[in-house]
Amino acid sequence: MAVAQHWAETEKRQTASVTVTLGSYLAHAWTDHDPHVVRLANDGRPLSQHYLADQRRLLARHVFTDPLAKLPVAALKVGDF
Repeated sequence: MAVAQHWAETEKRQTASVTVTLGSYLAHAWTDHDPHVVRLANDGRPLSQHYLADQRRLLARHVFTDPLAKLPVAALKVGDF
């Protein structure tokens, strides 16, 4: 029991020290390195570069400029959206 509690406390400290904001989480969305884009390409259904650029433009215009982008993902609530 003590080992499990020690592990849980260690994990909690490590994850608490890393603050992932919504903006930093979405920074690599709709790029060639995005797991969703890679999976679609591997399935033979690649997304066009034009479509990816459009999605990145929408993120830049509507998400990255919003104050929500600076909030930690762990602190986001449904009411924030």
